[in-house]
Amino acid sequence: MPWTGITRMYVGCTVDRTSTSYEAAPATAGQVRSQSWPPLTVSRRWRALSGGGGAAASDATDRWSGPARAILFRLDEGLGIVPAAAIAASVVSLPPEDRKALARLGVRFGALHIYVPALLKPNAQAMRALLWSIAHGASLPVLPTGTAALRDPAVSERFYAALGFVPLGERVLRVDRAETLSATLRRLSRAGPFADTPELARLAGARVEELATMLPALGYRAIADAAGAIVFHARLGHPAKRHRPPRRTHRAETEARGEVASDNPFAKLKELHFRR
Repeated sequence: MPWTGITRMYVGCTVDRTSTSYEAAPATAGQVRSQSWPPLTVSRRWRALSGGGGAAASDATDRWSGPARAILFRLDEGLGIVPAAAIAASVVSLPPEDRKALARLGVRFGALHIYVPALLKPNAQAMRALLWSIAHGASLPVLPTGTAALRDPAVSERFYAALGFVPLGERVLRVDRAETLSATLRRLSRAGPFADTPELARLAGARVEELATMLPALGYRAIADAAGAIVFHARLGHPAKRHRPPRRTHRAETEARGEVASDNPFAKLKELHFRR
C-alpha cells in the first residue's frame, strides 16, 4: 500500500524554535499510522541559512562575555535583526575583542540596527517570514522584492521588521540599505540643512519627491525654504541619534576585564592586610 508524508509545524518557545513533525499515513486509508521520526527542527535550516555564524554562534556561550551573549540572544530571538536602541547598553559594555569576534562571524553593528547580512538574502527572508507568521498565527503576506518596495498598508510594521525592512513613509527599505542611507544623511547634516537629490533618491530606492515622506522616519524634518524648495533639517533628540554608544571610558574597560578601577571607593580594600 502506498504511503504519503504529512508534515505539521508547531510553535516553539521562540520564533526560531518552531519545529516540524512527520507522520507516515496510507494514501487510501483513513487510519493514520504514526512513526517514531525524530523532530526536524526548523532552527537547523535557520542556522544553515546563517552560514554557521552570526546568531548560530550563540551555542558557544562559554567563549562570550555577558554583553556578547545578550546580543547573540537578541539576534537569535529577532531572527538576525535587532534595533540598535534596544540593546544599546550591551553594545556599550561589549569588550573590543568580542566585538571583533562577532564581526568575524558576520554580525554588523549599524547606527539603526544590529544585524546579520547573510540573513537578508531571499531564502532567509522567506524562512523568516514563515517562522514569524506561524509564531504569531498570521497569514503570510506577499514578500517585498529587492531592497526597496512600496509599503503594503495591510502588512504590519512588526512583520516588515521581522523580514529585515524599515518602513519609511509609504515605502520600505531593507536594513542594510537603510544603514547606508542613514550614514549619508548624517554626513550631509553635519554641514547644516540639505536638499533632496537624485543620489539620495537612489539610495532610498524611491523618487526624489518621495523623500519628503520617507526621511522624517530617520529623524529629518522636511521644510520649505523661502524659495519654496524642500530642505531637510536634522531633528534633535531623535532616537537614531541618541542610541549611538558613547566611547568606552578607561574605567568601563577596566571593569569589563573584572578589575577594580583606581578611583573606585572599594579600591583601597586591596591594600588592607590582616594579621593571622
